[in-house]
Parts: sequence; structure tokens; C-alpha cells
Amino acid sequence: MGEQPPVRLILASGSPARRELLTRAGYRFAVVPSQVDEPTQADFPDVRTLVQHTAWLKAAAVARKVEDGIVLAADTVGWLDDQVIGKPRTLPTPAASSGSCPAGSTNSGPASSCGAGPTTCKWPGRR
Repeated sequence: MGEQPPVRLILASGSPARRELLTRAGYRFAVVPSQVDEPTQADFPDVRTLVQHTAWLKAAAVARKVEDGIVLAADTVGWLDDQVIGKPRTLPTPAASSGSCPAGSTNSGPASSCGAGPTTCKWPGRR
């Protein structure tokens, strides 16, 4: 039996911060931005559910476009008192200016946080 080829990793994001993170970790990957319309918080009971759902939408959109591999997607928002206050690139903080905002980090005070909802997807019936 022959050797299995390496699994192809596809990043479903145009985020420079996510590309840098994977590159620094030593991963080889393709970039295929998802181009999905992101839902609003009004559709979800809490912020964590919002980012998890949005990440899944991104992964599923890209998985439909690729023949094989594992799709990695994420969504990140900043929130204050359970209300979305923006994306990391729009928040006026040092973490936001770098384009990244680790889950659970504090941005501008004790009631302000930034959270991410990462997900992976391998489309059924594909290699």
C-alpha cells in the first residue's frame, strides 16, 4: 500500500492575522476567503453562539468549493456587556490594531472581551 499524501489545509479567511498565525506555526495551507454575509447578533441568544455559527457558515461555504482537504474557519468579535461592539479591526485597542484578538482576552476593561469561534470542516463524500 502506498504512502498517503498529506492532508490539504484550506484557510477560509482573508485575515492577515490568521495567515500569520498558521505560517508561524509551520503549517502549509491554501487561502480561500469565504465571502459569506455574516449574520447579526439579533439572530442569536449570545455572542459565543454567533461566532460559532458564523465560523461554520464560512467553513461550509469554502468546503463546497474545494475537492479535498480540511477547511479551517473562524469568526472573531469584540463584545461589551453581551453586545457585539465590532470586529477586531474596528475596535480602538492595541489588540485590535494587530488584527487579532485571542479568545478570552481583555480589550478595554473588565466587561469587554474578544472571542473567536474556530471550526473545521471536511465535506462528506470528498477525499
